[in-house]
Amino acid sequence: MDTPLATADASFIGHESAAPMAEQSGHAGCLGDADGDGFADIVIGAPGHGDGDGSTGRAYMVAGKADGWQMSQSLVSTDAHVDGELPDDRFGSAIACVGDVNGDGFGDTLISAHYNGENGPEAGQSYLFLGSSSIFDDPLEPFASFQGQDADDHAGTHVAGGGDVNGDGFADFLIRAGHNGEDCESLGAEVYLFFGWDGCDDLDGDGYEGCNEDCHDLDPDVNPAAVEVCDDHFDNDCDGLIDALDSECEEVVEDVERSTCRFGAAPPPRPTAIVVAACLLAIGAAARRFWPR
Repeated sequence: MDTPLATADASFIGHESAAPMAEQSGHAGCLGDADGDGFADIVIGAPGHGDGDGSTGRAYMVAGKADGWQMSQSLVSTDAHVDGELPDDRFGSAIACVGDVNGDGFGDTLISAHYNGENGPEAGQSYLFLGSSSIFDDPLEPFASFQGQDADDHAGTHVAGGGDVNGDGFADFLIRAGHNGEDCESLGAEVYLFFGWDGCDDLDGDGYEGCNEDCHDLDPDVNPAAVEVCDDHFDNDCDGLIDALDSECEEVVEDVERSTCRFGAAPPPRPTAIVVAACLLAIGAAARRFWPR
């Protein structure tokens, strides 16, 4: 039977992108209960999303609910969203609701950016987001990421999960590197399998367990005893505060303000809004000094 899409129970509309290509909302998506309320939530990828510098990409999350669904709902007003790291990453090009990977009772999500170049041009990277009861209230931050081994691997062209391959009670997942060429001649794809794990194990051996202390138990440099890195957009010391919001970074921010505004030094790779505001205030003060009304 041919069913018109106009008879759907709900629909979602993306918005215009300043990137060279359309936002491509719906390029990928999945359904999974990320906040544990008994309703499956919706994740929609828009790998073409960007601000003019390139297709950074975005993934939208819509909370499941019993009623209140409508046609032509704008993705601009979704319950949560997360953007790619760099221009032309095409974050959201592949998405999988992979089930409960760490055994905490919440569904987890794998989102890829197969053009990401952190480990080489277009090596690709996939990000694992753990579900929680506050996932729609807190900023979305990946728990772990998985990079392609070499340039042009395009790791994350496809991702999948939801099954327990080794029977340990934890969901496992797959990441495909579509252009991986292990034989150095062809572009034969390679698929990688990752097992789920017990969230209360100390997986990275840093002395902190992932279930109640370590906010990133796959990186030994991230734990409650670590020093906050002030320009990496990550909560290194697991206190819930990132970069300039962390008290450990106040002195760093002040130093950046002085070097950037007073001496003309180059800003850091990822300047914060605080630094930009400080620069504007400094420029304004200088203008009033030399060109009074």
